[in-house]
Amino acid sequence: MSPVGGAGLADENRCDDTVRRRVQRAIPPIYNCIRRECSTEYLWIVEDDVIPPLDLCERLLRSFDFDTASVAAPYWSRFHPGYVVRDTASLTVDQPGDGVERVGFNGFGCTILRRSVLERVEFREDADCDVEFYRRLPGGLAAKVDWSHEAAHLASRSG
Repeated sequence: MSPVGGAGLADENRCDDTVRRRVQRAIPPIYNCIRRECSTEYLWIVEDDVIPPLDLCERLLRSFDFDTASVAAPYWSRFHPGYVVRDTASLTVDQPGDGVERVGFNGFGCTILRRSVLERVEFREDADCDVEFYRRLPGGLAAKVDWSHEAAHLASRSG
């Protein structure tokens, strides 16, 4: 895979609109490569500034069933006071839920995706990859968040 986005882009202020757009253009080629090249059924995405609990991978995998497309640990947003999670009514979630819950959307910051679902989505440079994935999620497939295992987001507004 060739370099994308330029050196140091991940360390720049993503709250700046120009930087956010550069990141938005840099990420789709990475995910498109992953969806073509990944040879396992499960893909764990952990962003560079998200720190998962030590035993999280196994816990997230245990929440998969036939109708589950992804399972994520919640983490606090860098852009707004709340989690990078929306409930099924597309409302921003600012209070943790209980246990493993079906959601309408979650950020990819600490998420295990099912490759067989991921490979159906061609990512574009004009949309955030996580938003695009859940917008195109086939009916009946669930996105889940395990509220009992929050990941730390170093770039969040909560500190």
